Amino acid sequence: MNRVTVTLATGIPEDVVRSVNLNYLDPATVDIATYEADPDTFVEPHAGEVLYRLRPGSQGGLAGEPDGRLPAAEGMDG
Repeated sequence: MNRVTVTLATGIPEDVVRSVNLNYLDPATVDIATYEADPDTFVEPHAGEVLYRLRPGSQGGLAGEPDGRLPAAEGMDG
């Protein structure tokens, strides 16, 4: 069975990332072009933004972000 390996290149402390069973990568060591060139690797360049974006109508009918920003005009998946 194929499984997905999720690796975060983040400023979140490594022990915190690993405590939720995710792999950690120091963002200072990331060469995005190398990862993008690998056909077996998916790179989400705006992953932090996507993780925290709310769908319109969530949070009791309110649209947008917790800080009041609205989703981008192209939508969630654009």
